[in-house]
Amino acid sequence: MENSEVKKQWHGPFCSAVRLELVENKGDVDFQREYNLNSKPLQIDLLVIKKTEDVSINNEIGKIFRGHNIMEYKSPGDALNVDTYYKVLGYACFYKSNGETLDCIKENDVTLSFVREEYPRELMKYFRQKGFIIEEEYPGIYYVTKAGFFPAQVIVSGKLNKDLHIWLMALTRNMEKSTAETLVYKIQNLTEKDDKINASAVLNLAMNANEKVFDKIKEDEPMFEELRKLMKPEIDAEVTAAVKEAVNAAVSAAVEENTETVQVNAVDRIVEKMGISLDNACETLGLTVEKYKEIKAKKNLQE
Repeated sequence: MENSEVKKQWHGPFCSAVRLELVENKGDVDFQREYNLNSKPLQIDLLVIKKTEDVSINNEIGKIFRGHNIMEYKSPGDALNVDTYYKVLGYACFYKSNGETLDCIKENDVTLSFVREEYPRELMKYFRQKGFIIEEEYPGIYYVTKAGFFPAQVIVSGKLNKDLHIWLMALTRNMEKSTAETLVYKIQNLTEKDDKINASAVLNLAMNANEKVFDKIKEDEPMFEELRKLMKPEIDAEVTAAVKEAVNAAVSAAVEENTETVQVNAVDRIVEKMGISLDNACETLGLTVEKYKEIKAKKNLQE
Protein backbone atom coordinates (compact mmCIF):
# COMPACT_ATOMS: atom_id res chain seq x y z
CA MET A 1 0.00 0.00 0.00
CA GLU A 2 1.23 3.50 -0.79
CA ASN A 3 1.49 5.93 2.10
CA SER A 4 -0.03 9.40 1.81
CA GLU A 5 3.34 11.11 1.35
CA VAL A 6 4.29 8.89 -1.60
CA LYS A 7 0.85 9.39 -3.14
CA LYS A 8 1.18 13.17 -2.80
CA GLN A 9 4.69 13.17 -4.30
CA TRP A 10 4.04 11.01 -7.36
CA HIS A 11 0.31 11.02 -8.11
CA GLY A 12 -0.01 14.77 -8.68
CA PRO A 13 2.71 14.78 -11.37
CA PHE A 14 1.16 11.60 -12.82
CA CYS A 15 -2.14 13.44 -13.37
CA SER A 16 -0.22 16.32 -14.93
CA ALA A 17 1.68 13.89 -17.17
CA VAL A 18 -1.56 12.31 -18.43
CA ARG A 19 -2.98 15.75 -19.19
CA LEU A 20 0.12 16.49 -21.26
CA GLU A 21 -0.05 13.09 -22.98
CA LEU A 22 -3.59 13.96 -24.07
CA VAL A 23 -2.92 17.65 -24.68
CA GLU A 24 -4.26 17.47 -28.23
CA ASN A 25 -7.66 16.50 -26.82
CA LYS A 26 -7.72 18.59 -23.66
CA GLY A 27 -10.84 20.38 -24.85
CA ASP A 28 -12.59 17.07 -25.53
CA VAL A 29 -12.14 15.33 -22.20
CA ASP A 30 -12.72 16.11 -18.55
CA PHE A 31 -10.04 15.16 -16.00
CA GLN A 32 -11.21 14.43 -12.47
CA ARG A 33 -8.34 13.75 -10.11
CA GLU A 34 -8.89 11.57 -7.00
CA TYR A 35 -12.53 11.07 -7.96
CA ASN A 36 -14.60 10.09 -4.91
CA LEU A 37 -16.84 7.09 -5.48
CA ASN A 38 -18.71 7.54 -2.24
CA SER A 39 -18.80 9.65 0.90
CA LYS A 40 -16.30 7.14 2.27
CA PRO A 41 -12.68 7.23 1.00
CA LEU A 42 -12.95 5.27 -2.26
CA GLN A 43 -10.90 7.25 -4.74
CA ILE A 44 -10.04 6.75 -8.38
CA ASP A 45 -6.56 8.14 -9.08
CA LEU A 46 -7.69 9.81 -12.29
CA LEU A 47 -11.01 9.70 -14.12
CA VAL A 48 -10.94 10.81 -17.76
CA ILE A 49 -14.37 11.46 -19.30
CA LYS A 50 -14.96 12.14 -22.97
CA LYS A 51 -17.21 15.16 -23.39
CA THR A 52 -18.75 13.82 -26.59
CA GLU A 53 -18.98 10.30 -28.01
CA ASP A 54 -17.39 11.12 -31.36
CA VAL A 55 -14.11 12.43 -29.90
CA SER A 56 -11.10 10.70 -31.48
CA ILE A 57 -7.94 10.42 -29.36
CA ASN A 58 -4.81 9.76 -31.39
CA ASN A 59 -2.34 9.51 -28.51
CA GLU A 60 -1.45 5.85 -27.87
CA ILE A 61 -2.35 6.23 -24.20
CA GLY A 62 -5.89 7.26 -25.05
CA LYS A 63 -6.60 5.07 -28.09
CA ILE A 64 -8.47 2.58 -25.92
CA PHE A 65 -10.57 5.25 -24.22
CA ARG A 66 -14.34 5.20 -24.36
CA GLY A 67 -16.75 7.46 -22.50
CA HIS A 68 -15.51 6.81 -18.95
CA ASN A 69 -11.90 5.90 -18.31
CA ILE A 70 -10.52 4.93 -14.91
CA MET A 71 -6.76 5.26 -14.42
CA GLU A 72 -4.73 3.68 -11.61
CA TYR A 73 -1.13 4.80 -11.09
CA LYS A 74 1.55 2.96 -9.14
CA SER A 75 4.59 4.97 -8.16
CA PRO A 76 8.10 3.44 -8.37
CA GLY A 77 8.49 0.53 -5.99
CA ASP A 78 4.76 0.06 -5.41
CA ALA A 79 3.16 -3.20 -6.49
CA LEU A 80 0.71 -3.66 -9.34
CA ASN A 81 -0.82 -7.07 -8.65
CA VAL A 82 -3.98 -9.09 -8.93
CA ASP A 83 -5.53 -7.38 -5.90
CA THR A 84 -4.88 -4.00 -7.49
CA TYR A 85 -6.71 -5.17 -10.59
CA TYR A 86 -9.77 -6.36 -8.69
CA LYS A 87 -9.81 -3.24 -6.54
CA VAL A 88 -9.97 -1.05 -9.66
CA LEU A 89 -12.45 -3.46 -11.26
CA GLY A 90 -14.60 -2.97 -8.17
CA TYR A 91 -14.25 0.79 -8.51
CA ALA A 92 -15.40 0.51 -12.13
CA CYS A 93 -18.45 -1.56 -11.19
CA PHE A 94 -19.37 0.88 -8.43
CA TYR A 95 -18.84 3.82 -10.76
CA LYS A 96 -20.99 2.25 -13.50
CA SER A 97 -23.80 1.53 -11.01
CA ASN A 98 -23.66 4.98 -9.47
CA GLY A 99 -24.85 7.04 -12.45
CA GLU A 100 -27.45 9.77 -12.18
CA THR A 101 -30.09 7.61 -13.86
CA LEU A 102 -30.60 3.88 -14.37
CA ASP A 103 -27.98 2.38 -16.70
CA CYS A 104 -26.88 5.81 -17.95
CA ILE A 105 -23.26 4.59 -17.88
CA LYS A 106 -23.08 1.60 -20.19
CA GLU A 107 -20.82 -1.34 -19.34
CA ASN A 108 -19.22 -1.12 -22.80
CA ASP A 109 -18.39 2.56 -22.24
CA VAL A 110 -15.90 2.06 -19.39
CA THR A 111 -12.17 1.27 -19.61
CA LEU A 112 -9.44 0.59 -17.06
CA SER A 113 -5.82 1.78 -17.33
CA PHE A 114 -2.99 0.68 -15.04
CA VAL A 115 0.27 2.64 -15.15
CA ARG A 116 3.55 1.44 -13.67
CA GLU A 117 7.18 1.95 -14.60
CA GLU A 118 8.10 -1.74 -14.52
CA TYR A 119 6.42 -4.69 -16.21
CA PRO A 120 4.03 -6.40 -13.71
CA ARG A 121 5.13 -9.93 -14.48
CA GLU A 122 3.00 -11.78 -11.92
CA LEU A 123 -0.17 -9.90 -12.83
CA MET A 124 0.30 -10.60 -16.53
CA LYS A 125 0.96 -14.25 -15.72
CA TYR A 126 -2.31 -14.31 -13.79
CA PHE A 127 -4.18 -12.79 -16.72
CA ARG A 128 -2.88 -15.48 -19.07
CA GLN A 129 -3.80 -18.25 -16.65
CA LYS A 130 -7.34 -16.90 -16.41
CA GLY A 131 -7.86 -16.72 -20.16
CA PHE A 132 -7.42 -12.99 -20.71
CA ILE A 133 -6.05 -11.99 -24.09
CA ILE A 134 -2.90 -9.84 -23.82
CA GLU A 135 -1.62 -7.89 -26.82
CA GLU A 136 1.17 -5.34 -26.90
CA GLU A 137 -0.70 -2.79 -28.99
CA TYR A 138 2.13 -0.23 -28.85
CA PRO A 139 5.58 -0.32 -27.22
CA GLY A 140 4.93 -0.58 -23.48
CA ILE A 141 1.12 -0.56 -23.85
CA TYR A 142 -0.63 -3.89 -23.36
CA TYR A 143 -4.33 -4.42 -24.04
CA VAL A 144 -5.95 -6.91 -21.66
CA THR A 145 -9.37 -8.19 -22.71
CA LYS A 146 -11.83 -10.94 -21.85
CA ALA A 147 -15.54 -11.35 -22.47
CA GLY A 148 -17.58 -10.01 -19.56
CA PHE A 149 -14.80 -7.70 -18.29
CA PHE A 150 -14.13 -4.03 -18.91
CA PRO A 151 -11.45 -3.44 -21.58
CA ALA A 152 -8.15 -2.68 -19.87
CA GLN A 153 -4.62 -1.61 -20.68
CA VAL A 154 -1.41 -1.97 -18.72
CA ILE A 155 0.98 0.88 -19.45
CA VAL A 156 4.62 0.11 -18.64
CA SER A 157 6.02 3.62 -18.67
CA GLY A 158 9.64 2.44 -18.69
CA LYS A 159 9.07 0.79 -22.09
CA LEU A 160 7.19 3.62 -23.80
CA ASN A 161 8.46 5.51 -26.83
CA LYS A 162 10.43 8.40 -25.33
CA ASP A 163 9.68 10.76 -28.21
CA LEU A 164 5.93 10.19 -27.87
CA HIS A 165 5.49 9.79 -24.12
CA ILE A 166 8.17 11.80 -22.35
CA TRP A 167 5.70 12.95 -19.69
CA LEU A 168 4.94 9.51 -18.28
CA MET A 169 8.54 8.36 -18.79
CA ALA A 170 9.70 11.29 -16.64
CA LEU A 171 8.00 9.72 -13.60
CA THR A 172 11.04 7.69 -12.61
CA ARG A 173 14.01 7.52 -10.27
CA ASN A 174 16.18 6.05 -13.03
CA MET A 175 16.16 8.77 -15.66
CA GLU A 176 18.87 8.79 -18.29
CA LYS A 177 20.54 12.04 -19.30
CA SER A 178 19.09 11.84 -22.82
CA THR A 179 15.58 11.51 -21.37
CA ALA A 180 16.14 14.53 -19.13
CA GLU A 181 17.33 16.53 -22.13
CA THR A 182 14.28 15.46 -24.14
CA LEU A 183 12.06 16.56 -21.26
CA VAL A 184 13.68 20.01 -21.12
CA TYR A 185 13.41 20.49 -24.89
CA LYS A 186 9.78 19.32 -24.86
CA ILE A 187 8.85 21.83 -22.17
CA GLN A 188 10.48 24.61 -24.16
CA ASN A 189 7.92 24.13 -26.92
CA LEU A 190 4.87 24.48 -24.70
CA THR A 191 2.89 27.69 -25.15
CA GLU A 192 -0.33 27.25 -23.17
CA LYS A 193 -0.28 28.36 -19.53
CA ASP A 194 -2.02 25.25 -18.17
CA ASP A 195 0.36 23.00 -20.11
CA LYS A 196 3.33 24.82 -18.60
CA ILE A 197 1.87 24.40 -15.10
CA ASN A 198 1.44 20.65 -15.64
CA ALA A 199 4.95 20.40 -17.13
CA SER A 200 6.37 22.23 -14.11
CA ALA A 201 4.88 19.58 -11.80
CA VAL A 202 6.47 16.81 -13.87
CA LEU A 203 9.83 18.61 -14.09
CA ASN A 204 9.97 19.32 -10.36
CA LEU A 205 9.38 15.67 -9.55
CA ALA A 206 11.92 14.52 -12.15
CA MET A 207 14.58 16.87 -10.76
CA ASN A 208 13.96 15.83 -7.15
CA ALA A 209 13.98 12.12 -8.01
CA ASN A 210 17.02 12.30 -10.34
CA GLU A 211 19.35 14.88 -8.83
CA LYS A 212 22.57 13.38 -10.22
CA VAL A 213 21.24 13.40 -13.79
CA PHE A 214 20.17 17.02 -13.59
CA ASP A 215 23.49 17.94 -11.96
CA LYS A 216 25.12 16.66 -15.16
CA ILE A 217 22.78 18.80 -17.24
CA LYS A 218 23.81 21.83 -15.20
CA GLU A 219 27.40 21.23 -16.36
CA ASP A 220 26.20 21.84 -19.92
CA GLU A 221 25.98 25.64 -20.00
CA PRO A 222 23.42 26.03 -22.84
CA MET A 223 21.23 23.26 -21.42
CA PHE A 224 21.53 24.67 -17.89
CA GLU A 225 20.44 28.08 -19.18
CA GLU A 226 17.32 26.50 -20.67
CA LEU A 227 16.68 24.66 -17.41
CA ARG A 228 17.13 27.88 -15.45
CA LYS A 229 14.55 29.60 -17.65
CA LEU A 230 12.08 26.76 -17.14
CA MET A 231 12.57 26.87 -13.39
CA LYS A 232 12.34 30.69 -13.21
CA PRO A 233 8.84 30.71 -11.64
CA GLU A 234 10.04 28.42 -8.84
CA ILE A 235 13.23 30.46 -8.37
CA ASP A 236 11.20 33.70 -8.27
CA ALA A 237 8.88 32.14 -5.70
CA GLU A 238 11.84 31.25 -3.48
CA VAL A 239 13.28 34.75 -3.78
CA THR A 240 9.90 36.30 -2.99
CA ALA A 241 9.58 34.07 0.08
CA ALA A 242 13.05 35.12 1.27
CA VAL A 243 12.24 38.81 0.73
CA LYS A 244 8.94 38.41 2.54
CA GLU A 245 10.70 36.79 5.49
CA ALA A 246 13.19 39.66 5.67
CA VAL A 247 10.44 42.26 5.47
CA ASN A 248 8.42 40.50 8.15
CA ALA A 249 11.49 40.62 10.38
CA ALA A 250 11.75 44.36 9.75
CA VAL A 251 8.06 44.77 10.56
CA SER A 252 8.47 42.85 13.82
CA ALA A 253 11.46 45.01 14.77
CA ALA A 254 9.51 48.15 14.01
CA VAL A 255 6.57 47.11 16.13
CA GLU A 256 8.83 46.01 18.99
CA GLU A 257 10.96 49.16 19.02
CA ASN A 258 7.99 51.36 18.19
CA THR A 259 10.20 54.15 16.89
CA GLU A 260 8.98 56.44 14.16
CA THR A 261 12.15 56.11 12.09
CA VAL A 262 12.14 52.30 12.18
CA GLN A 263 8.46 52.27 11.26
CA VAL A 264 8.99 54.53 8.25
CA ASN A 265 11.98 52.50 7.09
CA ALA A 266 9.92 49.31 7.38
CA VAL A 267 7.11 50.87 5.31
CA ASP A 268 9.63 51.85 2.63
CA ARG A 269 11.05 48.30 2.55
CA ILE A 270 7.62 46.73 2.22
CA VAL A 271 6.67 49.03 -0.65
CA GLU A 272 10.00 48.54 -2.43
CA LYS A 273 10.56 44.82 -1.90
CA MET A 274 7.03 43.45 -1.93
CA GLY A 275 5.49 45.87 -4.40
CA ILE A 276 2.39 46.54 -2.30
CA SER A 277 0.69 49.90 -1.94
CA LEU A 278 1.71 52.56 0.54
CA ASP A 279 -1.76 52.38 2.13
CA ASN A 280 -1.41 48.65 2.84
CA ALA A 281 2.16 49.02 4.07
CA CYS A 282 1.16 51.74 6.52
CA GLU A 283 -1.80 49.71 7.71
CA THR A 284 0.51 46.78 8.43
CA LEU A 285 2.48 48.95 10.89
CA GLY A 286 -0.51 50.75 12.33
CA LEU A 287 0.31 54.09 10.69
CA THR A 288 -1.90 56.41 8.73
CA VAL A 289 -0.55 57.60 5.40
CA GLU A 290 -0.68 61.17 6.72
CA LYS A 291 1.42 60.20 9.76
CA TYR A 292 3.90 58.37 7.51
CA LYS A 293 4.30 61.45 5.30
CA GLU A 294 4.71 63.68 8.32
CA ILE A 295 7.47 61.47 9.78
CA LYS A 296 9.08 61.10 6.37
CA ALA A 297 9.19 64.86 5.86
CA LYS A 298 10.70 65.39 9.32
CA LYS A 299 13.27 62.66 8.63
CA ASN A 300 14.26 64.23 5.29
CA LEU A 301 14.75 67.62 6.95
CA GLN A 302 17.05 66.05 9.54
CA GLU A 303 19.12 64.47 6.79
